[in-house]
Amino acid sequence: MAATVYALATSSALGVDLVAGNSEDGNVLLRNHGGRFERHVLPGGRPDTKAAVVGDLNGDGLDDIIFGGWPNVSLTMLRNDGRGFVAVVLPGMPKHDGSNASWTEALALADVDGDGDLDLLVGNNEEPNYLLRNDGVAGFAPGVPLPGSPTLVTGALAVGDVNGDGHVDVFLGNDEAPNQLLLNEGGGRFRESPHPLPDSGACDFKTKTGHWTKQQCSTRAVALHDVNGDGALDAIIGNYFGDNFLLPNMGDGTFKGAITLSEGHAGYDGAGPTLSVAIGDVDGDGLADVAFGEEGAPNLLVRSNNRSGGFLPAWPLPPVAPCSLPDCPQTDAIALVDLDGDGLLDLVEANYGDPSIWRRNRGHARGFERPTSLPGSASTYTQALAFGSFSERTED
Repeated sequence: MAATVYALATSSALGVDLVAGNSEDGNVLLRNHGGRFERHVLPGGRPDTKAAVVGDLNGDGLDDIIFGGWPNVSLTMLRNDGRGFVAVVLPGMPKHDGSNASWTEALALADVDGDGDLDLLVGNNEEPNYLLRNDGVAGFAPGVPLPGSPTLVTGALAVGDVNGDGHVDVFLGNDEAPNQLLLNEGGGRFRESPHPLPDSGACDFKTKTGHWTKQQCSTRAVALHDVNGDGALDAIIGNYFGDNFLLPNMGDGTFKGAITLSEGHAGYDGAGPTLSVAIGDVDGDGLADVAFGEEGAPNLLVRSNNRSGGFLPAWPLPPVAPCSLPDCPQTDAIALVDLDGDGLLDLVEANYGDPSIWRRNRGHARGFERPTSLPGSASTYTQALAFGSFSERTED
């Protein structure tokens, strides 16, 4: 009997493979053949997946996958053993009632304790956020809680060395609460930064009647990237209510005031709530551009126009079919990645209840081609994206 084998791809001509985390459908691997995709259902059943990450978790040179979701969905690792994927339930974090935390909104992989392997950071919905330490062979100990309220709704995680001390820090994007920066003191021991993050609590918000008021920003998307080339990781924030903005890093893990990248009126005046964000140089000018995934409105591309963190006005991306607020797709995940191996970053938009799409980058200032649907039904509910390199062959 032939067996499907997934191994690390070595040819860039194959392009990057996509992992899609779905609700009401099985999670899938989209094998990439230079921009042509082949759909494979992954093991693990049909959980309500909210987050997905890919990385080599046991040092064997093969990409593994972790999915998380809610309600009451266990963290599941798909270990790539060279013959296929084996589903392994991860230990999670024990709660006071003896159960494990199981309402996961966001995941990130990073070596937070400096031992050379990828650890797992977990952001939860009204449960403690936590860290799962990797023993180097993809064995994870029970979770260690991260600083912060145990009832936060953390919808986004970003990781990177924010204060330049050589340790991986964690940026938490929270719903209806101020965002948090957790500083790594070494060995994966975290403390909350004593410096409040600018504009992370209440955002200016325009009501249906046209009046301005204050509303909790409810951050749904976070990315860390050196936008202005000073060597420090800046924070890009996507909010459900209020503007999306850039927080320039002073270099020591403190941030200047917010710079608006796109206005957000939570569904009024044609601007949708933001659910996802991606960073990359789409036009080959060496500067970081930003894509925002919206709910019910066209997604946005914000191009950088100088090396000081300046940006052009947000440009709505043409949808697959003409639409207007609030009837455009809901893009729960968005990514910039080279799918066709031409060295240019293409745009992937994972939609909830509509076909997910990708836009081929035509190069420099020419922008993207018209969107192309990815394999899957027209009503697939995709909420998470991750990327890896999985070559495929059959063995008898």
